[in-house]
Amino acid sequence: MADSSLFHAPKDVPPELVLLLSDNLPTAYSIAYNAKLLASEEQVQIVGKLQVKDPAGVCIVIGCGPVGLLTIVAAKTMFAKVFATDLDSDRLKVAEKYGAIALPGDKLDEALSRATQGRGADAVLELVGVSKALESALELVRPYGVISSGGVYTADVNLPGSALYAKNVRIQFGRCSTRTYYEPALKLLKENVQLFSDFVKAVSFEEAPKFYELFEQGKVAKIAFIFGSKE
Repeated sequence: MADSSLFHAPKDVPPELVLLLSDNLPTAYSIAYNAKLLASEEQVQIVGKLQVKDPAGVCIVIGCGPVGLLTIVAAKTMFAKVFATDLDSDRLKVAEKYGAIALPGDKLDEALSRATQGRGADAVLELVGVSKALESALELVRPYGVISSGGVYTADVNLPGSALYAKNVRIQFGRCSTRTYYEPALKLLKENVQLFSDFVKAVSFEEAPKFYELFEQGKVAKIAFIFGSKE
C-alpha cells in the first residue's frame, strides 16, 4: 500500500504547504491540464478554402475559493491569459494577487470579448459546483471550446441542450488522481512557495474557533491545525 500511495515530503517546502499536495493542488492542476489538453486539440476553422488553427490562449476560472486560486496559478502556466470571476469582491482581490485578471460578472463579458475578438473563452474552469456556475461557463465558452469542471456537485445539473448543441462544447467532469498529478503539482508548488506563503495558516488546535471564523469570513484560504507544540 505504501509503495503505491506514499511520496517523500520535499524538505525544501514548509510542511503546511506540503499538505496541499494531498488533494488541493493536484486537483487544481488536473482541472487546468484537462482544459488545456482538450482545448489544444487541433481545431480547424474553415473560411472559404482557408484553414486556420484556433489556439487555446484564453481561459476563465469561475470560483475563487482555495482550489480556484490554485487553479489560477496552474492555468497561468498553460494559457496566455487567465480571467477569474467570483461573487465575492474580496476573493477577486486575492485572485489578482495570484495572477488572474479578476472581474465581477457584469464586467467580465466586455473584457473577454475584447481579449478574444468576440469569440469567447477557449476554456472555462468551473470550481463552484452549482448549476448556475455551469450555465455561466456555457455562456462564456467559445464554439468548440472546453469546460473543465472540478466543482463538487451534490444535486442534478440541468443545462440548455440547445446551447450545448449550438456550441459543440466539450465538458470534462470528475475527481483527479492525486498520484497521477503529484509530480507536476510538486513542481508548481516549489516554483510558487513565496506566493503560497500565506495560503495555509498553521495554528494550534486551541486557536480553532478563531480561525474557523476567519475562514468563514474569507480571510484565510486553508488552515492546518498543529496538535501539541508548534515548534
